[in-house]
Amino acid sequence: IIFVFTFLYLLSVNKKSLYWPSSKKHSLLLAGIACLYAFFVAGRSVMGRIYNPGKDNWIGFGTSYYSVVEEAEYIEKYLGGVNRIGNDYVSGGYLLWKLFPETKVMIDPRYFPFKSWYKEYRAWELGYNAQTMKGVDFGVREFDEKYPADAWCINFRHQRLINWYSNSPKHKLAFYGPSAAVFVKKEVPLPE
Repeated sequence: IIFVFTFLYLLSVNKKSLYWPSSKKHSLLLAGIACLYAFFVAGRSVMGRIYNPGKDNWIGFGTSYYSVVEEAEYIEKYLGGVNRIGNDYVSGGYLLWKLFPETKVMIDPRYFPFKSWYKEYRAWELGYNAQTMKGVDFGVREFDEKYPADAWCINFRHQRLINWYSNSPKHKLAFYGPSAAVFVKKEVPLPE
């Protein structure tokens, strides 16, 4: 875009240039070529975002590598009877889109509906106690008891949580995908 408009501007400043159109027909041809070039570059950019999404592609075309695509498919296929999914902030948007209305998610990338308990969530996400921000186990255990979920989908960027749920006597690993781990309560049956 910058190249196209700069090119047209520089041509208009130097009207004695060999390349500046001498008639209206030539002006329209040059403008058309510039527009086609701009659409071509924009189209390549859009196609790149669709087929090669960026790691931190939060909005736009396609899904990012943080999106829990395979994890959501596993939950939908094998944990269809699970009504309450506990999840992290990053995973919630895709889970909500994929599993709603049959399955409810805990949180998604909107702050305002969760404002009343977001501080507790953030302490859980970081592995801290909501009041003192100390003690890794106490904060996660407290949150897990206060907001019980049948399954937890936790993005790999939250290693403290994954470690806690891996060592929890009440949970077991159900699925290990490319973006997140899915834990369920011990009594939830899993496929062979």
